[in-house]
Amino acid sequence: MELVLLYLGLCLAVGVFAHVSRDRSGLGWFLLALAVSPLIAAIWIAILKPLAPREPVPFDQFRAAEQERLARIQANLQQHSGR
Repeated sequence: MELVLLYLGLCLAVGVFAHVSRDRSGLGWFLLALAVSPLIAAIWIAILKPLAPREPVPFDQFRAAEQERLARIQANLQQHSGR
């Protein structure tokens, strides 16, 4: 029973490390460590570089890009429908 708790604790530690230090999916790395091995997953996540931070897109830029995309789709539909 203690070994199971130790194994789960190590898997949890890998998930927390992946989320906090590497900005990766903590749940995904927890599940990977659970399926493979906490040691292998820990080595793997330690080798990986942190993800580059994503910059948020301003709402007005997003909205303009979305409107352009919708206009292209509508033009394409009109072209193919013969209107």
